[in-house]
Amino acid sequence: MKLEEIINRYEHLWMPCNFVNLFKSLEEFEDWARLGTAEDVLYTLKHFEKQELYEWCDILLKIYKEKISE
Repeated sequence: MKLEEIINRYEHLWMPCNFVNLFKSLEEFEDWARLGTAEDVLYTLKHFEKQELYEWCDILLKIYKEKISE
């Protein structure tokens, strides 16, 4: 496998619309998102919004608000 193909597969996997498939449930995604900082969550939220993954964005926004109010 060529390096370019490896990079393409990696980028494909980390696209938000594909990344969400790694989680068994929304709760598992929420647990994962809580591991990040407020900045991490905001960065993720912006990319999920671009993909129009609004159900997942709601979770990220809730976590972001919690983190900035700590």
